[in-house]
Amino acid sequence: MRFFILLTLLCSLAFSNLLSQPTNVDSEVDSLLFSKLEASIDFLNSFKVDSAGLILDSILTEIEGHKTYDSPFGLRVQFRKAQVLERDNEGDLALVALQDVKEKALKSKVWDVYANASINLGLLYEKIGRPIDCIQNLRDAQMTLINHPNLDYIYPFFCVRISSYHRIYDNQDSSIYYAQECLRTYEKHGEYAQGGDGYMLMTRLTDNKDLEGRLKYAKAAVEIFKKLENHDALAYMIGSVSGFYYEKGVYAKALIYNDSTILAAKRSIKGGFDVTHSLYSAYKFRGEILNKLDQHDSSSYYIKIGYKLHNEQVQKENTSKVLEMDAKYKDDKKILKIQEQEELLKSAKIQRWLLMIIFGLVTLFAIGLIYYYNKLRKANRQTKFQAEQIRKTNKELSVSLNKQIVLQGEMHHRVKNNLQVIISLLDLQKEELDNQGAKDNIDSMSKRIYSMSAIHDLLYQKEDMEFIKLYDYVENLCYHFSNFSLEKDKPQFDLTIDDINLNLETSMPIGIIITELLTNSMKYAKVEGQKLKISINIKLKDKGLVIYYKDNGPGFEEELKKSKSNGLGFYILESMTRQLQGKLTRKNEEGASYEIYLVEKNKWDNGYPEPNENL
Repeated sequence: MRFFILLTLLCSLAFSNLLSQPTNVDSEVDSLLFSKLEASIDFLNSFKVDSAGLILDSILTEIEGHKTYDSPFGLRVQFRKAQVLERDNEGDLALVALQDVKEKALKSKVWDVYANASINLGLLYEKIGRPIDCIQNLRDAQMTLINHPNLDYIYPFFCVRISSYHRIYDNQDSSIYYAQECLRTYEKHGEYAQGGDGYMLMTRLTDNKDLEGRLKYAKAAVEIFKKLENHDALAYMIGSVSGFYYEKGVYAKALIYNDSTILAAKRSIKGGFDVTHSLYSAYKFRGEILNKLDQHDSSSYYIKIGYKLHNEQVQKENTSKVLEMDAKYKDDKKILKIQEQEELLKSAKIQRWLLMIIFGLVTLFAIGLIYYYNKLRKANRQTKFQAEQIRKTNKELSVSLNKQIVLQGEMHHRVKNNLQVIISLLDLQKEELDNQGAKDNIDSMSKRIYSMSAIHDLLYQKEDMEFIKLYDYVENLCYHFSNFSLEKDKPQFDLTIDDINLNLETSMPIGIIITELLTNSMKYAKVEGQKLKISINIKLKDKGLVIYYKDNGPGFEEELKKSKSNGLGFYILESMTRQLQGKLTRKNEEGASYEIYLVEKNKWDNGYPEPNENL
């Protein structure tokens, strides 16, 4: 009679989960076995691990030795059995079983088993403190879910595990994102166990000062774990709710939830879970609550119960350790005695040959020693000679390198001085002119030359004369323009530049481009009664970088665009952009706005792909 009742229960449970699990059952597997597997999954989701284990063992016994054992159905059964081992805290066995199942699932392309096994392996590796293995398995699962959208019912489980990983090993923002993703999707797929874990994670991730937010998440987790009869997690979360009310000073409610914590912990222990820690902690906490309610006698009573349970647990653990150590000592003693007897037997056989072998070995050793001594002396002489030669060569190279560095620095210094002389001559020439247009042209030419002079100045000041820090260079140019403006006309600069170091071949054209843009802004973007603001944003993008330049002037007029399209300034802009394999666009956006994409010159010679010629 009991058998038929159990069979009816199994069939009903199977039907309830039919929509949320894969339905491609092997033709060799009958409906009864499939129903048993579905029932075991329901028991696992309800945290009835023993019941799930019994059913899975019966299925494995029935299919073992048949071709269905490693079929998709058989792999799903093996995965669930590994899950039972993990929840029974048999981590080593579960780890081996999950690795075996994952490998078989990959070979057979059973992707739901592969994804689930990867996620469970991530959980085990998280528990034993191996973050690299943990995230690798979670990434395997993530790629599988991306490539197989029909497995989206596994997504909440993945979100819980990767959120937990980020909470422990990485960053809180990623952890919060995935926990919220779990809460967004768990109801759709009926994965309420994952929903409970998601709320539990949000309870931990919410700011400690946000008691209301943490309390909301904790209560939501309590409701789910209560429905699933997961008394282990329920005891923990009700205890958290009690603690939050205690922090808020609502001691009466804290006491009510503390009652529920104790009840859930007792039920969990009765169900076979070792949550003695939760129980004695709840009793101690009950004493603290009663103390706040001025019930000091009761407070003392429950604190004593808590410490008594704590001491019993410690004593139990110590006794277990002593028994384990005693058994290990006896086993080691037996093994040692057996080894001693074996050694005596071996020594009796070896002793007869030992004296004969010793003389032969000593003779061979002496011959070998003499041979290798002579060889070592010769090698030492050769090594000393080579070391002396290397030392001389290194000294010569060092002297040559220092000379080269000094000469290179002197070269940059002289180039900078020569360019400054040219700038000074242009300034003198400008003073002798009456035509304002000619003065402006000479002033523009002077600023272009300064952009080249600034590079050599920066290089001369650095030990590393190969690369220029782009931020310092652009800031120098802006400072120059600001210094040569009247106080009322000084522009306001907003620089946002990535940490970029560029070679001379790339920095020079960029400096000329920035100089041309600043010159245009100083000429055309000034508006009466409004301070000129210039924004320069340079970011790395793809294989190159992008310059976003903007001022708050009147922008481009169509006629002005046409009249300036063939001017020297715009020709220089286009020429420098082409020189860096780039692309220039300009538009009106509350002022003149430029977007220039550039590729670092000669960078592809060191392993980078060549730029797109069509840019």
